[in-house]
Amino acid sequence: MSAEDTSIDKLLDGLLPPTVRVAWQRLDDAVEPGFRFKEEAAHVEGAVAKRRVEFGAGRALFHRLHDELLAEDAAGDALAPSAPLLVAADRGPLWPAGVVGSISHTKGLCVVALARTSDHPRLGLDVEVTAPLADKLWPSILTVSERARIKGLGARGPLLSKLHFSGKEAVYKWLSRDENRVVAFEEVELGFSLARGSFVTSLLFDNALPSPSSRWRIGREFLATAVW
Repeated sequence: MSAEDTSIDKLLDGLLPPTVRVAWQRLDDAVEPGFRFKEEAAHVEGAVAKRRVEFGAGRALFHRLHDELLAEDAAGDALAPSAPLLVAADRGPLWPAGVVGSISHTKGLCVVALARTSDHPRLGLDVEVTAPLADKLWPSILTVSERARIKGLGARGPLLSKLHFSGKEAVYKWLSRDENRVVAFEEVELGFSLARGSFVTSLLFDNALPSPSSRWRIGREFLATAVW
């Protein structure tokens, strides 16, 4: 294993609780993906190579983790048997009965998290390349309060802007089973703790959901955020 791959393992280790399984795969647009089910292959038939590779990696990692859960299904959770992981109307995965997960892609990497719904009813994960968020995107991604806090951090601020973007993407996935609409970036406000490696999520719209648990990590190549 290369030093770069070891750094990804370190990035993801402990990001989520032990009740959540995590798997990752590097992406190469020159390598045509294989699919376990023809329905999955059909969904990206005719798509550009990048889309096919990302979609195929996400499905392959999901099936690996789902197979592991099926193999040890002594908890009586009545998990659904292996089947195509189809796509919902909001373009997110239609998770089979008994499990919930999250799929994230960024340049060169795909990560999947999967858990039993008896352990976690909701789950959100996001990975991004370790680089600041472009200044021109700040007004559309960050709230006024978030921008003020980040600017007050001086040299550490730009990279924290990318963590905010990633954290909001993770929260959107965490919300996907409860909100039948697209939640706007300005409807979620995050407060990061640099000391604890976690962040507080404030949903700026009417909802009855508790604030999720969270963690964030920054590695040399990638950064990651997770909520559950």
